Amino acid sequence: MNREALLSIPSIEEISESEEFSTGVCESCNVFSYDLKFVDGRYLCGNCRQEEGEDYE
Repeated sequence: MNREALLSIPSIEEISESEEFSTGVCESCNVFSYDLKFVDGRYLCGNCRQEEGEDYE
């Protein structure tokens, strides 16, 4: 296994503080998305951010 590759993986704190969009599974609807954003402690897709009535965009 490549030790350098493992060491270059960002920590959860670094990911949480990022304002960029991420790719993964939405923590509200459990659907894969390319536009997840960390909002109020959860990664939400665009649809779930919109459904919650907040303008997180």
